[in-house]
Amino acid sequence: MGEIRFSGQWLREMSATALHEIVALREAVFVVEQACAYQETDAHDLVARHLSLRIDGELAGYLRIVPGDMPAIGRVLIAAGFRGRGLGHELMNAGLGETRRLYGVVAVRVSAQAHLRDFYRQLGFVVTSDVYLEDGIPHCAMQRDCGVAEPD
Repeated sequence: MGEIRFSGQWLREMSATALHEIVALREAVFVVEQACAYQETDAHDLVARHLSLRIDGELAGYLRIVPGDMPAIGRVLIAAGFRGRGLGHELMNAGLGETRRLYGVVAVRVSAQAHLRDFYRQLGFVVTSDVYLEDGIPHCAMQRDCGVAEPD
């Protein structure tokens, strides 16, 4: 599969090129691919930790960790050409590890697209809300408590 590398950065640490690459991939997935017209970048980007997954130097995946009483992992994506290889689990496990490194052993939340509930359940998350619409797409709140054992 090639060399897999995870890199966490604050916005202020990113080069303009790296930021552009991340924003372009987020828009490709969340705006174009999902046909969802919304303001993809937001104020959370200013305070979030941005975690990139690169394979042989190419941006293959991304997530952001938003601080708070219960940190949130969001904007989780794997680029279309890299899907079907189990990279989503690797990316989320790296994100959970980065969250633990930054904030200690804390509960973590996600606003999951409803069709991805089972993916997040495999990582120890439980549903904590009914399904709701976020930018016209069904989502549900999920939480992973700090006492959950690390997935295999």
